[in-house]
Amino acid sequence: MNHTKRKALATIGLLGAALIWGSSFVVIKDTLNNITPFALCVFRFTPAAILLALIYAPKLRHAKGNDIKKGCVTGIFMFACYIADIMAFKYTTASKLAFITGLNVVFVPFLAWGFNKKRPDSYAIIGVVLAATGLGLLTIQKGEVIGAGDLLALLSAILIAVHIIAIEHFGKDSDPIVFTVVQFAVTAIGFIILTLIFESFTFKMLTGNLPQMAYLSVFCTLIALLLQVVAQKYLSSTTTAMILTLSTIFGAAASIYFLHEFMSVQMVVGGVIILGAIVTQETKWSFLKEML
Repeated sequence: MNHTKRKALATIGLLGAALIWGSSFVVIKDTLNNITPFALCVFRFTPAAILLALIYAPKLRHAKGNDIKKGCVTGIFMFACYIADIMAFKYTTASKLAFITGLNVVFVPFLAWGFNKKRPDSYAIIGVVLAATGLGLLTIQKGEVIGAGDLLALLSAILIAVHIIAIEHFGKDSDPIVFTVVQFAVTAIGFIILTLIFESFTFKMLTGNLPQMAYLSVFCTLIALLLQVVAQKYLSSTTTAMILTLSTIFGAAASIYFLHEFMSVQMVVGGVIILGAIVTQETKWSFLKEML
């Protein structure tokens, strides 16, 4: 299979991941009514790590130490971004969270600057200005200030950007299966520790929530993240971020439809401006130039 076909398949895989992650906003927000945040992440990442490890046990037996080391480093970044993400769910709406975390694409070129030494261009700067404007409209309502959930969502967006760059930097020459299993394991262990320290842990939490947790673990974690890791062997971090931004649209739409969340006209305008920031930075409006 030639490189062009592989890039096409990688793009399709990321589109699937974006759709899955878009749906996860609704599932997580609803499930948090019955399961504590850190315990939810334990039930999400532990089965994913075990299942993937069992499926690819022969490959793991011959894993290289370097792949394990790189997976551990990247897993720490994954663990950090999911801490911010799951806590943001507790304090803000799923639709707002979808838009704000979508801003990770705006941060990627600036954070990647330290690795590739490529200075962000004027479109990236314009994108940041638009993103800040959109974020203000989305999160600051009349007589209100930015809430804790909004700040956590913004932190999550930054950490997601860091994780995307880490996958590109450490995953290029690593076995994607070993790399992914180690990330899952590091994240699962981290949340087990947090759950034992800050929350109570019981399998009774799964009562009535088993289908949701199975979906989050198998589809939103194992399949979607594996698709991302494999796809990034053929796509750049900025291209990856751009495609995954579609999860913002899917997530916001699903939250409004299924959870009946309210979005004022001001919030919608803010969301549209954020999407405009993402398009500006990633496409540089090249498609309009071609049309003209």
